[in-house]
Amino acid sequence: LISYSMEHFCWEWDTEKMKSDTDIGDNIVDIYVAKIDSLPIATKNALIFGSCLGAKFDALVVESVLMKIDLPNYVMGREQLTSALEQGLDEGLVGRQSGSSVYRFAHDKIHSAFYSLISEIAEPDQLHLRIGRVLLQHWETVQPRQDWLTFLTANQLNQGIHLVGHATDRVELAQLNLEAAKTAMSASAYRPASEYLEHGLRLLNDDWGHYDLRLEISILLSRTEFCIGNFQSCQTAIAEVIRNARTAEEKIPVFRVCVDALGAEGKVEECIERGMAFVKQLDVKLPKKYNR
Repeated sequence: LISYSMEHFCWEWDTEKMKSDTDIGDNIVDIYVAKIDSLPIATKNALIFGSCLGAKFDALVVESVLMKIDLPNYVMGREQLTSALEQGLDEGLVGRQSGSSVYRFAHDKIHSAFYSLISEIAEPDQLHLRIGRVLLQHWETVQPRQDWLTFLTANQLNQGIHLVGHATDRVELAQLNLEAAKTAMSASAYRPASEYLEHGLRLLNDDWGHYDLRLEISILLSRTEFCIGNFQSCQTAIAEVIRNARTAEEKIPVFRVCVDALGAEGKVEECIERGMAFVKQLDVKLPKKYNR
């Protein structure tokens, strides 16, 4: 497909041949997808639950879910699950990371095909919520906290977020989203962090009744929105904190973000004006004229 041309002294590639080979690859994937209906029911169910967790999944997590999710027709012990996944390996539907219990679907189409079968078990959002609740029980017992499990648990629960009605459950999930956001921010993954924080606000229904949690989420959201360049959303989050924070000291983090954001937008005069106003709120007196 790619070769070095001694005539032109550069690398060349055959686009048409690439397209042709890709089409052949897709046809092969379609053949694999067609195998699904003929799979043993245990293998099919194991891979459907695996697909709920993503294109890559840990067999130990699938085992925990199947044992605790309270769906009697789908309970599967470790030995049966291992056998079922081995069948998936033999059929070329999944691969396994060497020396681990982590599996990966062989192709996005194969993952999508199994995921499309979730409705045979339950309504998709409801199933994700039930899986998330099983994972949450496990997440709370794991020390030290594992980042991948934090993200996986939050993602599962967030897919059923509209089904979470009890106030205590909503606050608990908002707290989990805050944890996930902090973890994402520590890896400079500001966009997913922002999404977790937005979920947290949605769960709290813009209510400041849980003041400390609401304040922390809003402050961090102002920072993540700034970091991804969403300056309007950043200023909205800043205004929310300024309007609801109880003390001037609690507003300091968003004061800093506001100045940074205005500076990044090139709004120098407004940046200076807002900065001076913030300093005034802190009862810090500055001279009107400065010596060079």
